[in-house]
Amino acid sequence: MNETWSYVNLTVFYTGPTKTLTFKPVDSLVTFDKLVAIKFGQKGKDPSWCDGFSYTSQLRDDSNTYARFDLIPNQPGLQHLVAEFELLDDFGSINVEITTEADHNAQGSLIYRPPNPDFYSLDYFEKNKPTKKLFDFLQQEDGKEFSFHIKNTRGQIVYWSDPLRLLIE
Repeated sequence: MNETWSYVNLTVFYTGPTKTLTFKPVDSLVTFDKLVAIKFGQKGKDPSWCDGFSYTSQLRDDSNTYARFDLIPNQPGLQHLVAEFELLDDFGSINVEITTEADHNAQGSLIYRPPNPDFYSLDYFEKNKPTKKLFDFLQQEDGKEFSFHIKNTRGQIVYWSDPLRLLIE
């Protein structure tokens, strides 16, 4: 994959006497410093081959300050995920948690969650409950390929997840 995370077809040559592996682009000019990742395998044949992002979302729970999306895989063998978003204050601070559905539904805590700083303590929320809505700051389209944007109080995007740039190896 190149610096825009587009696939680059490479031919691979192994030279036994020098024990050298050579990568050469088939149909484009790309230099080694522009390659982000090299994946071995054949699209459509290898079960571990990931062709872009593979989850769509369904909004399951929605309140003024909380939303839960169920993430459904488009490829076999991948687990269902749960994405939860909680608005913490009127400045657009959002707690984001994404985990497997199995871990989310398990009794007890399977995932280590570091303690929240005092700023986010229950006492803080009691005194400073958000008056704005989560979706004033969060942008995500139900049923689409899962990605989200977080905006500041001026409506400018300050964080975005790009599903085509997610690489899990």
